[in-house]
Amino acid sequence: MVLQEKDVIKKDNTEVKLEKRHKGRSIYTIERKMHLKGDSKLKVSVSIERNRDNPLLVLHLIKKMMNEILMN
Repeated sequence: MVLQEKDVIKKDNTEVKLEKRHKGRSIYTIERKMHLKGDSKLKVSVSIERNRDNPLLVLHLIKKMMNEILMN
C-alpha cells in the first residue's frame, strides 16, 4: 500500500498521515490514543521522514516503539 499526499489511515485507535515535503521527502505522522487505568488517557504522536513510501513498515516500527514505551 502506498499513501498519497494527505491520505489518512485509521485502525485500532491509530492514525497514519502522509505529508509530502520539498525534494520528494515524505513525512509520516503516526498518532495513537490509548486509555490507561481509570480515567487516564495517553496520546502518542511520532513523525518520521522517509524517502520511500512504505507505511506498513513505519507503522510496525511505531507500534513496536510505543509498546516499549508503555512497558517501561
